[in-house]
Amino acid sequence: MFKLLVDVHRMRIEDEYKFDGDVDEDTILGGGTPATALGVFREFLEAMTRLGTARPVDKKILPEWWNAEKLNECVKFARDGGNTMSEDNWSRIALLVEKHDVQEHYKDMTMPMQLRMFSYEVDGALIMGQSGSQMRADMIDVERGNAHAMVINMA
Repeated sequence: MFKLLVDVHRMRIEDEYKFDGDVDEDTILGGGTPATALGVFREFLEAMTRLGTARPVDKKILPEWWNAEKLNECVKFARDGGNTMSEDNWSRIALLVEKHDVQEHYKDMTMPMQLRMFSYEVDGALIMGQSGSQMRADMIDVERGNAHAMVINMA
Protein backbone atom coordinates (compact mmCIF):
# COMPACT_ATOMS: atom_id res chain seq x y z
CA MET A 1 0.00 0.00 0.00
CA PHE A 2 2.81 2.41 0.87
CA LYS A 3 4.47 1.91 -2.51
CA LEU A 4 1.18 2.65 -4.27
CA LEU A 5 0.73 5.89 -2.32
CA VAL A 6 4.24 7.06 -3.16
CA ASP A 7 3.67 6.27 -6.83
CA VAL A 8 0.28 8.01 -6.93
CA HIS A 9 1.89 11.13 -5.52
CA ARG A 10 4.91 11.05 -7.85
CA MET A 11 2.75 10.44 -10.93
CA ARG A 12 0.56 13.38 -9.94
CA ILE A 13 3.57 15.67 -9.60
CA GLU A 14 4.83 14.61 -13.04
CA ASP A 15 1.39 15.08 -14.62
CA GLU A 16 0.87 18.53 -13.11
CA TYR A 17 4.21 19.61 -14.51
CA LYS A 18 3.81 17.99 -17.91
CA PHE A 19 0.19 18.91 -18.62
CA ASP A 20 -0.48 22.00 -16.50
CA GLY A 21 3.02 23.49 -16.40
CA ASP A 22 2.66 23.65 -12.63
CA VAL A 23 5.28 22.43 -10.21
CA ASP A 24 5.52 22.81 -6.45
CA GLU A 25 8.96 24.24 -5.69
CA ASP A 26 9.24 21.98 -2.64
CA THR A 27 9.12 18.80 -4.75
CA ILE A 28 12.23 17.29 -6.31
CA LEU A 29 10.91 18.24 -9.76
CA GLY A 30 10.57 21.84 -8.57
CA GLY A 31 14.12 21.95 -7.23
CA GLY A 32 13.28 21.07 -3.63
CA THR A 33 15.30 18.86 -1.37
CA PRO A 34 14.39 15.33 -0.31
CA ALA A 35 13.28 16.81 3.02
CA THR A 36 10.92 19.37 1.45
CA ALA A 37 9.62 16.74 -1.00
CA LEU A 38 8.88 14.51 1.96
CA GLY A 39 6.92 17.37 3.54
CA VAL A 40 4.79 17.72 0.39
CA PHE A 41 4.17 13.96 0.44
CA ARG A 42 3.14 14.13 4.11
CA GLU A 43 0.66 16.90 3.25
CA PHE A 44 -0.76 14.69 0.49
CA LEU A 45 -1.21 11.80 2.95
CA GLU A 46 -2.78 14.07 5.56
CA ALA A 47 -5.25 15.42 3.00
CA MET A 48 -6.11 11.87 1.96
CA THR A 49 -6.59 10.88 5.59
CA ARG A 50 -8.91 13.84 6.23
CA LEU A 51 -10.89 13.01 3.12
CA GLY A 52 -11.09 9.37 4.15
CA THR A 53 -12.68 10.14 7.50
CA ALA A 54 -15.41 12.17 5.79
CA ARG A 55 -16.48 9.36 3.47
CA PRO A 56 -18.93 6.54 4.13
CA VAL A 57 -17.36 3.12 4.72
CA ASP A 58 -18.14 1.84 1.21
CA LYS A 59 -16.44 4.87 -0.39
CA LYS A 60 -13.20 4.86 1.62
CA ILE A 61 -9.96 5.02 -0.33
CA LEU A 62 -7.69 4.00 2.52
CA PRO A 63 -7.87 0.67 4.35
CA GLU A 64 -9.46 0.37 7.78
CA TRP A 65 -6.05 -0.12 9.39
CA TRP A 66 -4.85 3.33 8.23
CA ASN A 67 -4.07 5.67 11.13
CA ALA A 68 -1.52 8.31 12.18
CA GLU A 69 1.08 5.64 12.92
CA LYS A 70 0.69 4.15 9.42
CA LEU A 71 0.91 7.63 7.90
CA ASN A 72 4.27 8.11 9.65
CA GLU A 73 5.43 4.67 8.50
CA CYS A 74 4.47 5.57 4.94
CA VAL A 75 6.49 8.80 5.13
CA LYS A 76 9.49 6.81 6.42
CA PHE A 77 8.98 4.30 3.61
CA ALA A 78 9.02 7.16 1.07
CA ARG A 79 12.13 8.65 2.65
CA ASP A 80 14.05 5.36 2.66
CA GLY A 81 12.72 3.83 -0.54
CA GLY A 82 10.97 0.98 1.19
CA ASN A 83 13.53 -1.75 1.45
CA THR A 84 16.78 0.13 1.87
CA MET A 85 18.65 -3.03 0.83
CA SER A 86 17.07 -3.06 -2.65
CA GLU A 87 19.26 -1.98 -5.53
CA ASP A 88 16.86 0.43 -7.17
CA ASN A 89 15.11 1.97 -4.14
CA TRP A 90 12.11 2.59 -6.42
CA SER A 91 9.93 4.10 -3.71
CA ARG A 92 12.22 6.91 -2.60
CA ILE A 93 10.30 10.19 -2.76
CA ALA A 94 13.48 11.82 -4.12
CA LEU A 95 13.34 9.66 -7.26
CA LEU A 96 11.64 11.35 -10.20
CA VAL A 97 9.43 9.10 -12.31
CA GLU A 98 7.72 9.56 -15.64
CA LYS A 99 4.91 7.63 -17.26
CA HIS A 100 7.26 5.26 -19.09
CA ASP A 101 9.15 4.55 -15.84
CA VAL A 102 5.91 3.49 -14.14
CA GLN A 103 4.93 1.32 -17.11
CA GLU A 104 8.33 -0.35 -17.13
CA HIS A 105 8.49 -0.83 -13.37
CA TYR A 106 5.03 -2.40 -13.10
CA LYS A 107 5.19 -4.04 -16.56
CA ASP A 108 1.69 -2.67 -17.14
CA MET A 109 0.82 -0.06 -19.74
CA THR A 110 -2.30 0.97 -17.81
CA MET A 111 -0.61 1.53 -14.45
CA PRO A 112 -0.09 5.30 -14.92
CA MET A 113 -3.84 5.72 -15.52
CA GLN A 114 -4.63 3.56 -12.50
CA LEU A 115 -2.44 5.83 -10.37
CA ARG A 116 -4.16 8.87 -11.88
CA MET A 117 -7.57 7.44 -11.00
CA PHE A 118 -6.48 6.91 -7.41
CA SER A 119 -5.29 10.51 -7.32
CA TYR A 120 -8.67 11.57 -8.73
CA GLU A 121 -10.32 9.90 -5.74
CA VAL A 122 -8.19 12.06 -3.44
CA ASP A 123 -8.77 15.49 -4.94
CA GLY A 124 -11.66 15.06 -7.38
CA ALA A 125 -9.83 16.26 -10.49
CA LEU A 126 -7.43 14.88 -13.01
CA ILE A 127 -4.75 16.90 -14.70
CA MET A 128 -5.96 19.99 -16.50
CA GLY A 129 -8.98 20.03 -14.14
CA GLN A 130 -10.75 17.19 -15.93
CA SER A 131 -13.18 14.88 -14.18
CA GLY A 132 -12.08 11.28 -13.96
CA SER A 133 -15.56 9.82 -13.59
CA GLN A 134 -15.89 8.49 -17.14
CA MET A 135 -12.33 7.16 -17.29
CA ARG A 136 -12.84 5.38 -13.97
CA ALA A 137 -16.10 3.82 -15.21
CA ASP A 138 -14.34 2.68 -18.39
CA MET A 139 -11.49 1.12 -16.43
CA ILE A 140 -13.94 -0.73 -14.18
CA ASP A 141 -15.67 -2.12 -17.29
CA VAL A 142 -12.32 -3.35 -18.60
CA GLU A 143 -11.49 -5.01 -15.26
CA ARG A 144 -14.88 -6.75 -15.25
CA GLY A 145 -14.33 -7.98 -18.80
CA ASN A 146 -17.12 -5.83 -20.25
CA ALA A 147 -14.81 -3.84 -22.52
CA HIS A 148 -11.35 -3.97 -24.05
CA ALA A 149 -8.53 -1.88 -22.69
CA MET A 150 -7.52 1.05 -24.79
CA VAL A 151 -4.24 2.73 -23.99
CA ILE A 152 -4.26 6.44 -24.69
CA ASN A 153 -0.89 8.07 -25.09
CA MET A 154 -1.03 11.19 -22.92
CA ALA A 155 2.70 11.74 -23.19
